Amino acid sequence: MKRAICFVFAAFLAICTTVYGQAKEKRRGKYLRTEIRKTDRRNDFSVELEKSQFGMPVLQFKKFAILTHHEVRIYEMLVEIVHENAGQGITERGAVEYVLVPDEVYEGEESTREEIDGTAPFADVELEASIGKSNWSITTDKEGKYIDSSQRILDAFDNLRIKSEELVVKHKDLGEKRLALTRNLLKREAANMPDVEKQATSDILEAFGQDYTQLRFPGEEGLGTSAVAPAKAKAGETVAITVEVKNDGAKPVCNLMGRCFSADPGLNGKMFYFGSIQPGAKASFTRLVKMPDTPNRVCYAAIGFWTILGTAQNKECRMSIEIEP
Repeated sequence: MKRAICFVFAAFLAICTTVYGQAKEKRRGKYLRTEIRKTDRRNDFSVELEKSQFGMPVLQFKKFAILTHHEVRIYEMLVEIVHENAGQGITERGAVEYVLVPDEVYEGEESTREEIDGTAPFADVELEASIGKSNWSITTDKEGKYIDSSQRILDAFDNLRIKSEELVVKHKDLGEKRLALTRNLLKREAANMPDVEKQATSDILEAFGQDYTQLRFPGEEGLGTSAVAPAKAKAGETVAITVEVKNDGAKPVCNLMGRCFSADPGLNGKMFYFGSIQPGAKASFTRLVKMPDTPNRVCYAAIGFWTILGTAQNKECRMSIEIEP
């Protein structure tokens, strides 16, 4: 009985070989689709510098999920059949035919693809932030924003030699994010390229809406300056110093900035930014300053100004603050 079965099977193979030729290995055919075999999900967050005013940088936090799809490309399955030369015009080497195998597919390249899902404000969350030598805790509001009312970001740029600083924000579960912040005091005029999409900026002066583009024909003849500060303050108290500028001249004032000079370390080196001031326009900038801890003394300070033309002569502002117990 076994011999009979083997004989029948051998005869069947012989017939298939005669009719269809010799079957070779299976091959990939036309691309059909891409199938997702597995999806991994992890939560993440981002931080960006938002537009702001009044000298207080604003950070926008967003939360989202990153979906990692593990995919494979699916193709038709073909079988290679070699036909022997039977005198019907086929060459001596024979001919190869690729026949579609029904109900069977060929799995090709594997790859991964990431997708952002469910972006929303990262609201009411506590994080740890650091920039330069400063470290502090922050809490976002209901819109996922944090207003740097302590001006720690500005403090990191009070050193004129620093053009960029890295802000590091850490979340207890989601890890840390790094944001490169810049301060460009001498910006060149950009070429007019309307078809090129503008990239998001991380420059603190641009975030304030200030224009530090170098102009060709600036002036400073009509520049007026003044400083507003409390006459008295308690020892260790944080006070606001506001510098106001106005351009009564016929030419724009270009790349205007101010710097505070004082024997008190809390005041010395504080920067005030204004950018370009058009004729007839005015602007103001406020810095928060911690008064010295030693009472019964007077804190003196002067603010000098610079433009693209150099030092603004005879424009300095002087102030004195009496430190009380």
